[in-house]
Amino acid sequence: MLFFLLLSILLALPAVQTFLGKKASSYLDESFGVHISIEKIDLSLLGSVKFKNVQISDHHQDTLIHVSELKTTVMSYRNILNNNLNFEDVDLKGAYFYMTTYKGEDESNLMVFVEKFQNDKPVDTTSSVFRLTVPSVLINNGNVRIRNLNSGGHLQEFREISGRVNEFKIEGANVYGELRNVSVKENNRLDIKNLTTDFTYTHENMLFRNTIIATNTSEVHADLIFSYGKKDLEDFVGKVRIAGDVMNSDLSLLDLNKLYGELGKEDVIHFSSKINGTLNNLFTTKLLLSSDNGTMIDGDFHFKNLFAKENEFKIVAEMNKVASNYD
Repeated sequence: MLFFLLLSILLALPAVQTFLGKKASSYLDESFGVHISIEKIDLSLLGSVKFKNVQISDHHQDTLIHVSELKTTVMSYRNILNNNLNFEDVDLKGAYFYMTTYKGEDESNLMVFVEKFQNDKPVDTTSSVFRLTVPSVLINNGNVRIRNLNSGGHLQEFREISGRVNEFKIEGANVYGELRNVSVKENNRLDIKNLTTDFTYTHENMLFRNTIIATNTSEVHADLIFSYGKKDLEDFVGKVRIAGDVMNSDLSLLDLNKLYGELGKEDVIHFSSKINGTLNNLFTTKLLLSSDNGTMIDGDFHFKNLFAKENEFKIVAEMNKVASNYD
């Protein structure tokens, strides 16, 4: 009993917490060749762990991920030695993710980082594939910034992300998770109140199953698959292929106007469709659309250069039915 009391006191000492943080950082660096620094690890004998100021640097020694505080419980310390991290629920506060494609490079810093966890290229060839499982991740004030320095460095920002990710799992470079009631603000334009989806990421595709995207005035339901080659993500709108279904969705022009200012604001569109292609060469088939103001459309559409401002935007349509109320 005295031994456990002394050990508990020892683990509470700041110097010991700092030492544990350095040892964990060194282990990950040596096993996978990634630079991860942990300022302190607050460890208890009951298995609870608090990581403070976790920093993951990219291959330019700039910030890829920073987490102010991460609280969890380790299920088995022995599994950690085998690159198998099993946690109970995780509480994540103040998380920042910076995805950058540097000038003269084809791959983003995220892709460079993820490739280091592939089981065919470990730094230590004796290491088993990296695995991390968490039943539930609670996110509070997360932030994501995306920019490509090869194309002007325009910043895409997602702020104040809060919500829950259930059944979160990483196996090598593959990521799985069930996002539930995630709220996020996009570039000071869209205020998403509910993002719910069953998400899968691999080197070949991203899957968004049972997806709901809702604001105060819109709600979109969809099943989507994004497919790509190794470098296609760097030209997302031009090379990443999309296939899926949009079902029984309601889209307010008030929300759409925030993305395309020339549209009106006083109508709500109700629609369903199959989609295929890329964002700049998109086909919608079996589109059934109606609006509160009396517009009805049944047909197939081809949208060309939807996101390419330097090229002319085109729509080619094959209509089965068109009706509108001008009253």
